[in-house]
Amino acid sequence: MEYDDASLARIEAFYLEVLAGKLRISLSPQRLDRIITAFYGEAMRIRAGRGKWILGEGGDSLGMPVVAGWGTDAIDFTPVISREVQKSSGEPFIVNCVNYAAKRDEIHANFFDEFE
Repeated sequence: MEYDDASLARIEAFYLEVLAGKLRISLSPQRLDRIITAFYGEAMRIRAGRGKWILGEGGDSLGMPVVAGWGTDAIDFTPVISREVQKSSGEPFIVNCVNYAAKRDEIHANFFDEFE
């Protein structure tokens, strides 16, 4: 499986077209949601170069699959909640989130450089 930007964008475009009713598929909406959730979380984990799947232990993610340890001092990532946000907005954001995960430590380390 490829997790490059082009692959992520194609899968996300497909998902958004299904959500918008522009494409009909044989999978149930629940099954498609589970597939997208797993794909999205795995893309975050792979592109970040670290992290593991666990069940959420509190808050909004209690009992949900989350990716932990994907960035230095990063909060656990909950693709289920992110998918729900995407479904409500109908806007693409997987590529940007995965790119952020891959570069998070660098972004945070250099955040204040422009103010010096």
